[in-house]
Amino acid sequence: MLRGNRQQEDSSKLSHQLSEFGPVENYYGDGSFIAINYFKKRIRDFVGNATNLDQSFGGLTSPFLSEYGQQAQACVNAWAAAGRPQTGFPGEGGTGDCVSQQFLWGQGWAIDQHHMFQVASALEAGVDVLNGAAYLDPGWNANCRAGHWWVCGDGVINGSDSDPLALFDITQPVNMESGKVSGWEGSWQHFFSGTPFGVTMNYTRVNGGNVEPGLSTVGRQFVLTGLGDSGNASVFFENPKHTIRLSLNYRAETASGFANYEQPVFVEARRQVDFSYQYGYDNNLTVFLDAQNILDEETRLFVRYPEMLFLAQDHGPVFRLGVRANL
Repeated sequence: MLRGNRQQEDSSKLSHQLSEFGPVENYYGDGSFIAINYFKKRIRDFVGNATNLDQSFGGLTSPFLSEYGQQAQACVNAWAAAGRPQTGFPGEGGTGDCVSQQFLWGQGWAIDQHHMFQVASALEAGVDVLNGAAYLDPGWNANCRAGHWWVCGDGVINGSDSDPLALFDITQPVNMESGKVSGWEGSWQHFFSGTPFGVTMNYTRVNGGNVEPGLSTVGRQFVLTGLGDSGNASVFFENPKHTIRLSLNYRAETASGFANYEQPVFVEARRQVDFSYQYGYDNNLTVFLDAQNILDEETRLFVRYPEMLFLAQDHGPVFRLGVRANL
């Protein structure tokens, strides 16, 4: 379950101390330059997620934890431990298990949780099946009102205020401890003299700080997520009317957060090719076409090690055609 946190600091109060050595820049031509910069940041009130286990929420109760729910779980688990036999019927050589033979015939694909629901539904209807399930259709038992010959009751297990509280694992944003990150940035842009063509490149190298979780650490740990090496290389054409750009974007393996049991999740390194075109009709009207991920690069997330796949996403290319206007 996800919820907000009223005690969380306003995100606008996120603060950091920044130390930079440089940048060192050289503008060697019209629109052409090269630059390098070292950065070191200390970040306070970084917003992350924290999960509290087994928490109540809004006073909600759980029929699953009620007396009927507990009885249903216990007797079905006992039947499963005995090898899930055909149960038969009381007085006719049955096993005495609470699982309905009719249910086994009618819904042979059912898993243990389905049988638990069937047992709890019968108990809710006032039919004791704990020592063996007799015939559970209305023709044999007036309390079985479902209209199905394999299940008793109306399919509803009513909760009450006397039931135990329902427990949830609640994840919510919190202001986490301070962290730091440091690294290098480099950029280069070059216009080919006398032409509308050019190239630009930039790369950020993160080489220190709280950006990499410990792979062997068990339990909660603090990491500044989403920070890692990244780069971009583009070729472009630009004149007063037309702007065309083809870009290769790179993002190295990066910690993205934590999964169940506080296991660190990483995004695999990926490369993405993008294309954009703009036509400036006049100073107030621009027509544009954007094409992202045109080579259909997928996104993969893993837990701790690349072999432990967590999520694979293939969103495909994304195209946008539109008009920008200054009114």
